[in-house]
Amino acid sequence: MATVDADQVLRPLLARSDLGPEDSRRVISAALDRVEGRIPTSDAELVLRPLLQRMDLGPEDRARVISAALDRVEGRRDVPDAEQVLRPLLARSDLDPEDSRRVVSTALDWLDHQVTTPHAVGVLRPLLTRRHLTPQEDRRSLSIALTWLEHHPKAAGAVFVLRPLLSRDGLDPEDSRRVLSRAFAWLQVYDTGRARYVLKPLLSRGDLGPATDRALSTAFTWLNRYATTAGATFVLGPLLIRRDLRPAERERAVATAFTWLDRHLTTDDAAFVLGPLLSRDDLGPADTAKAVSLALDWLDRHLAAKSVRYVLRSLLPRNDLGPQGAGRVAAAALTWFCEHATVTDTELLLRALLARVDTHPDGGEPPAVTPRAQPRVIPPRPQPAAPVPRPVPGERIRHRP
Repeated sequence: MATVDADQVLRPLLARSDLGPEDSRRVISAALDRVEGRIPTSDAELVLRPLLQRMDLGPEDRARVISAALDRVEGRRDVPDAEQVLRPLLARSDLDPEDSRRVVSTALDWLDHQVTTPHAVGVLRPLLTRRHLTPQEDRRSLSIALTWLEHHPKAAGAVFVLRPLLSRDGLDPEDSRRVLSRAFAWLQVYDTGRARYVLKPLLSRGDLGPATDRALSTAFTWLNRYATTAGATFVLGPLLIRRDLRPAERERAVATAFTWLDRHLTTDDAAFVLGPLLSRDDLGPADTAKAVSLALDWLDRHLAAKSVRYVLRSLLPRNDLGPQGAGRVAAAALTWFCEHATVTDTELLLRALLARVDTHPDGGEPPAVTPRAQPRVIPPRPQPAAPVPRPVPGERIRHRP
């Protein structure tokens, strides 16, 4: 079989996850022969990319694949196609410390020379989400990302740079200002459904300061158009968690959440609205009763969902459920614990269950519990020196020509 034909066959075979152990071994061995140069190949990257994406490689094969990949990209900072190898390399979480250092260093060097090109986003995306960067690597990646955004402020792919930047803690005031400026500029251009991927981390930040009004206005404008879509959870969740909403904003957010739940309560994703909604300690009696009722009904039907913990985390600390509601929550929590004992926050939820007023064994006073669960709290909104202009009600951000 011709080399180019063999490469074209190997690529889809490497992407398959349903091969038996022996077939997988033969496919991986054939791919290694090509990327290590023992068999001629028309395009090693064609085989190397899917090989790097396999997470079932044995220790020896993994070391050989990573070594071959590094040999192909180190020192090739002027070659745009190196992105095809750097991207899956950076996405691997099983690199040893030395290989990780080499991969990150090579990626940063390549980005220094490719930062003005559109395809640099393919390397920036996994680099910005990679854990355990050194402070120097972290600072350098941030600088490169901001430079890329300056050259491509309206690129559709900027969402993959803005999202991890907005999710960062510890940005200094100047970096925060630059990131927020780029985010708002991009959101003005992309008043589309995918804007939710930028709005979510934007609304989750506690350092918006004078930009808070603009962020909230942009979120509500987006909801005017997409409030009933499944993806609205990305905006409603962080919006409901904020504690700096004005009364009218709070009422609008809560009403929008209930409207969304009317359509999507049967989905697993409803947990991402129910949890934040129940976390609010400023709901009126009617809204509180409705939210609790919806959450209990949802729990009865979705105990197998991974998202259950977001609802339990808000329900378990409450002392206003009544005997029947408390019993339903306790039963749901115990069932869920049996199925998800390894989930990270199981201990936190178990403590909340044991601390419940309703389940205290001796009927005496249990440890103090709060009436609502408190997720990440956004500090009160600071007042700017001059009023921040509010958009005209109903005004929608237009797509720039």
